[in-house]
Amino acid sequence: MHAAMVYDFAFDYLSRHPHAHLKEIGKDTKSVAVEVFKRFIDIGLVRGGKSGNWNVNGWNMMLRPVLVLDSDEAYPDGKGKEYYLNLLVNESTPYHDAIPDMLKTYDPVTGLWPESPGYSFGTIQMLLDWAAPLKRAGIDIIAGNPILQKAAMAVFPWMDDAANMVVFGDSRGGSANFQTFENLLAYYAGITDKAGMEKVASALNKGISQKNILEIMPVGQGCVPIQLLFHLCVQRTMSVPLILLIIVSSR
Repeated sequence: MHAAMVYDFAFDYLSRHPHAHLKEIGKDTKSVAVEVFKRFIDIGLVRGGKSGNWNVNGWNMMLRPVLVLDSDEAYPDGKGKEYYLNLLVNESTPYHDAIPDMLKTYDPVTGLWPESPGYSFGTIQMLLDWAAPLKRAGIDIIAGNPILQKAAMAVFPWMDDAANMVVFGDSRGGSANFQTFENLLAYYAGITDKAGMEKVASALNKGISQKNILEIMPVGQGCVPIQLLFHLCVQRTMSVPLILLIIVSSR
């Protein structure tokens, strides 16, 4: 997962400065990387859990390697980015559920995932982590799936007044992870959904007001959460007016 992200980020540099061993074996950086990533994906597709949080964990590790691949026609076996993404967004296999079947796990009324809170809210965080990179690949997993926003908002009944999670089972305590809302906010900003932006910004403001998110850049009596600011800079999907939307009073 992380290797694929580094490879994607440093691709131009790695291509211009290949390792000496690659010259010895007569291969280039891309061909070796693709071979490794495809092998990792193919093994992952027949390992792990078919459903539950382990299925989501499995796809979370496979998705980034999938996204750095070229199109299907680039490979003799016909298995490129489109082939593998179809298994994630459309077609479940005997070993892994695709997103449509994952979303059936959520309770349509409460938005809750039927595992303890740590697993439940970790799962929605991972699903929403996928939204931006998949959208750049031409796939929108949030549109038409309102259960994703409902599942994100379901965290609030499980928070105490200090924004710490009320947990049981083998969950860990501690603060709620507001990156879930950062991902939603970036998505709604990208499609200029003002209603969605305001709803999610309100959730983030609640976290800020409970002093649960690190704060930087004082602006009058307000502040911007450091984790969110970093996310916005990386995603490049938000404008200054939207950043101002989430600046809130610390009083």
